[in-house]
Amino acid sequence: MAELHEDKGDNGKVSLLHRFMHLLGMEMGRGSHLIVLTRRFPFVLLGLGVLGLLALGGFTYYTSTSGFCNSCHYMEPYYASWQHSSHKDVPCEKCHYAPGVGGFIKAKLGGLTEVIKTVTHTESPMPHAEVLDASCLRKGCHETRLLKGKVLFKGKYHFDHTPHLTELRRGKQLHCTSCHSQIVQGGHISVTESVCFNCHFKGEVHERYLDPVAGCTKCHSMPTETFQISADLTFQHKDFVDRGVECWKCHFDSTQGTGDVPHQVCQDCHNRPEDLEKYSDSALMHKQHVDLHKVECFQCHSIIRHGLHPQPYPTRDSCAMCHTNHSLQADLFNGIGPDGQAVTPSVHSQANVDCVACHEFLTPEHGKAQVGMATYEVTGQACVQCHGPGAKDLVKTWTDALDSMQQGAETALTAARASVDALPQNAPQRKDAEAALDRARRDLDYVEKGHGVHNPEYAFDLLDQVSATISQAAGAATPPPAAPKPAAGGG
Repeated sequence: MAELHEDKGDNGKVSLLHRFMHLLGMEMGRGSHLIVLTRRFPFVLLGLGVLGLLALGGFTYYTSTSGFCNSCHYMEPYYASWQHSSHKDVPCEKCHYAPGVGGFIKAKLGGLTEVIKTVTHTESPMPHAEVLDASCLRKGCHETRLLKGKVLFKGKYHFDHTPHLTELRRGKQLHCTSCHSQIVQGGHISVTESVCFNCHFKGEVHERYLDPVAGCTKCHSMPTETFQISADLTFQHKDFVDRGVECWKCHFDSTQGTGDVPHQVCQDCHNRPEDLEKYSDSALMHKQHVDLHKVECFQCHSIIRHGLHPQPYPTRDSCAMCHTNHSLQADLFNGIGPDGQAVTPSVHSQANVDCVACHEFLTPEHGKAQVGMATYEVTGQACVQCHGPGAKDLVKTWTDALDSMQQGAETALTAARASVDALPQNAPQRKDAEAALDRARRDLDYVEKGHGVHNPEYAFDLLDQVSATISQAAGAATPPPAAPKPAAGGG
């Protein structure tokens, strides 16, 4: 029983109260202030409990549906990308609730917090969700992923989930969401190759040497087709891979970007000085952001691009980005003639071989460049690595032959110039001869300063043309032989 204080001054309210109490299975005791519980009260209480549970269950069910997630406006882009993803038939709670009752309760409490923030307009414009590996690997989802072994990603990259999830990678414990995240527009929880590139290439470019984690062929299959480089030149990767030629010798410009973390990025999330001071502690940063909280890589790291010619970066002559005084070498190598005309590029240019493939060997005796970088030269060993022992003396053979031709041309040019200078200023052949010698001088400088060895086939042809031009000019400057005098006493 319970005590009731009636308001005797308002019979209408008392009557209404009596009716309500009757519905609940309670009556007023006669002449007292006590409430009498009738036999119906337990059933009414049970019914109310059932209705409450049904209401709670309905509310819980509704708030667990994917449609409810879209009630918050800042969830619209995530909801839209989910609708077009491979997970479009998987409810949001399947991934975002940790397995088990504890995970369910924690998610509901977190959801209630989000509702309050939405109502009070204090929600964050940068929502952050953590999907546990246990959610991905639960029964009925990807529980066999670790057992599948290697897969082919996007038809060209070899990948194995097992070592990435069960072993430390570069000293860090990866999770499913380390690679599968929201960074692909329109591809909810998808993977982009940029994630792979940041792990495999970050800090692995040492001066001119590209040495990605696990190498190249762990991810790429060696191309087996024959490539037609030019009308009379073909190329097969196997010939060079079998000799141990590194991929970067031809694909030096395949990786662009550093993957560094700008310091100001930290301030987007943190403002305590003691936290910001730990910026350089890489191990701690990855433990807090990758191991414990599964923050997406590109919330911190800049993107590294990788491909045959990643854009928007320069695609050829990577050395010329700094060595601007090497333009003649680049022109000769790539088939741009002394007057800008298109000529036959070198075989190595046609095969996409970059400067560093040959300029590989450090020469300390040459000292340091002004910007502090070392000097590298070409030796016969560079040729041997790609072409075998028979190519050991190839560069020396070319260099000796070119030097000999250049010296001969210089001697002939000096003599021809003297002959032309000796002509009268008004001599009709002088102007054409001077122009021919100027062309010869230009072409000779082009081969000498561009180092003819960069394109020996064209350099030899051009030096032959130089010799012919000098001879022609010298011939024009030589006075014709005097007509023979008639014999004495003749005719």
